[in-house]
Amino acid sequence: MLDPLHFIIYLIFIMTCCALFSKLWIEISGEGPKEIAKKLKNEEMVLTGHRNTSLIKVLNKYIPIAAACGGIMIGLLTVIADFLGAIGSGNTNIFIYIIIFIFIIFIIIFK
Repeated sequence: MLDPLHFIIYLIFIMTCCALFSKLWIEISGEGPKEIAKKLKNEEMVLTGHRNTSLIKVLNKYIPIAAACGGIMIGLLTVIADFLGAIGSGNTNIFIYIIIFIFIIFIIIFK
Protein backbone atom coordinates (compact mmCIF):
# COMPACT_ATOMS: atom_id res chain seq x y z
CA MET A 1 0.00 0.00 0.00
CA LEU A 2 2.96 2.25 -0.57
CA ASP A 3 1.62 3.47 -3.89
CA PRO A 4 -2.00 4.67 -3.52
CA LEU A 5 -2.49 5.10 -7.28
CA HIS A 6 -1.45 1.49 -7.88
CA PHE A 7 -3.86 0.35 -5.16
CA ILE A 8 -6.80 2.31 -6.61
CA ILE A 9 -6.16 1.06 -10.15
CA TYR A 10 -5.82 -2.52 -8.88
CA LEU A 11 -9.02 -2.22 -6.83
CA ILE A 12 -11.05 -0.78 -9.72
CA PHE A 13 -9.67 -3.33 -12.19
CA ILE A 14 -10.42 -6.37 -10.02
CA MET A 15 -13.89 -5.19 -9.01
CA THR A 16 -14.81 -4.28 -12.60
CA CYS A 17 -13.61 -7.61 -13.95
CA CYS A 18 -15.52 -9.53 -11.29
CA ALA A 19 -18.72 -7.53 -11.93
CA LEU A 20 -18.50 -8.06 -15.70
CA PHE A 21 -17.75 -11.76 -15.27
CA SER A 22 -20.75 -12.14 -12.96
CA LYS A 23 -23.07 -10.49 -15.46
CA LEU A 24 -21.66 -12.69 -18.23
CA TRP A 25 -21.97 -15.79 -16.07
CA ILE A 26 -25.73 -15.39 -15.49
CA GLU A 27 -26.27 -15.39 -19.24
CA ILE A 28 -23.95 -18.33 -19.90
CA SER A 29 -25.30 -20.45 -17.04
CA GLY A 30 -28.94 -20.00 -18.02
CA GLU A 31 -29.90 -17.89 -15.03
CA GLY A 32 -30.69 -14.70 -16.94
CA PRO A 33 -34.01 -12.84 -16.80
CA LYS A 34 -35.53 -14.74 -19.74
CA GLU A 35 -34.73 -18.14 -18.25
CA ILE A 36 -35.94 -17.16 -14.78
CA ALA A 37 -39.19 -15.79 -16.23
CA LYS A 38 -39.66 -19.06 -18.11
CA LYS A 39 -39.03 -21.06 -14.92
CA LEU A 40 -41.49 -18.93 -12.96
CA LYS A 41 -44.11 -19.35 -15.68
CA ASN A 42 -43.60 -23.14 -15.71
CA GLU A 43 -44.05 -23.22 -11.93
CA GLU A 44 -47.16 -21.02 -12.30
CA MET A 45 -45.71 -18.30 -10.12
CA VAL A 46 -46.65 -14.70 -10.79
CA LEU A 47 -45.32 -11.33 -9.76
CA THR A 48 -48.13 -9.40 -8.15
CA GLY A 49 -49.13 -6.35 -10.14
CA HIS A 50 -47.34 -7.39 -13.35
CA ARG A 51 -48.40 -9.26 -16.46
CA ASN A 52 -46.44 -12.22 -17.74
CA THR A 53 -45.12 -10.13 -20.62
CA SER A 54 -43.66 -7.49 -18.32
CA LEU A 55 -42.03 -10.06 -16.02
CA ILE A 56 -38.88 -10.17 -18.14
CA LYS A 57 -38.56 -6.38 -17.97
CA VAL A 58 -38.93 -6.43 -14.19
CA LEU A 59 -36.42 -9.25 -13.77
CA ASN A 60 -34.05 -7.49 -16.18
CA LYS A 61 -33.95 -4.56 -13.75
CA TYR A 62 -32.85 -6.68 -10.79
CA ILE A 63 -30.96 -9.80 -11.88
CA PRO A 64 -28.01 -8.15 -13.70
CA ILE A 65 -27.63 -5.56 -10.94
CA ALA A 66 -27.67 -8.25 -8.25
CA ALA A 67 -25.10 -10.27 -10.20
CA ALA A 68 -22.85 -7.23 -10.63
CA CYS A 69 -23.11 -6.35 -6.93
CA GLY A 70 -22.21 -9.92 -6.00
CA GLY A 71 -19.24 -9.79 -8.36
CA ILE A 72 -18.09 -6.50 -6.85
CA MET A 73 -18.25 -8.02 -3.36
CA ILE A 74 -16.22 -11.04 -4.48
CA GLY A 75 -13.70 -8.66 -6.08
CA LEU A 76 -13.46 -6.67 -2.87
CA LEU A 77 -12.98 -9.87 -0.88
CA THR A 78 -10.21 -10.86 -3.29
CA VAL A 79 -8.42 -7.52 -2.93
CA ILE A 80 -8.68 -7.68 0.87
CA ALA A 81 -7.36 -11.25 0.86
CA ASP A 82 -4.49 -10.23 -1.38
CA PHE A 83 -3.44 -7.33 0.84
CA LEU A 84 -3.72 -9.46 3.96
CA GLY A 85 -1.38 -11.96 2.36
CA ALA A 86 -3.95 -14.74 2.24
CA ILE A 87 -3.50 -15.46 -1.46
CA GLY A 88 -0.85 -18.10 -1.81
CA SER A 89 -0.84 -19.03 1.87
CA GLY A 90 -2.71 -21.43 4.11
CA ASN A 91 -5.38 -18.82 4.74
CA THR A 92 -6.51 -19.19 1.14
CA ASN A 93 -7.98 -22.55 2.05
CA ILE A 94 -9.99 -20.95 4.85
CA PHE A 95 -11.42 -18.33 2.49
CA ILE A 96 -12.31 -21.02 -0.04
CA TYR A 97 -14.02 -23.18 2.59
CA ILE A 98 -16.00 -20.22 3.93
CA ILE A 99 -17.18 -19.21 0.46
CA ILE A 100 -18.17 -22.78 -0.42
CA PHE A 101 -19.95 -23.19 2.92
CA ILE A 102 -21.92 -19.96 2.43
CA PHE A 103 -22.79 -21.00 -1.13
CA ILE A 104 -24.09 -24.38 0.07
CA ILE A 105 -26.13 -22.73 2.82
CA PHE A 106 -27.75 -20.38 0.28
CA ILE A 107 -28.57 -23.33 -1.99
CA ILE A 108 -30.16 -25.21 0.90
CA ILE A 109 -32.14 -22.19 2.08
CA PHE A 110 -33.46 -21.08 -1.30
CA LYS A 111 -34.28 -24.49 -2.80
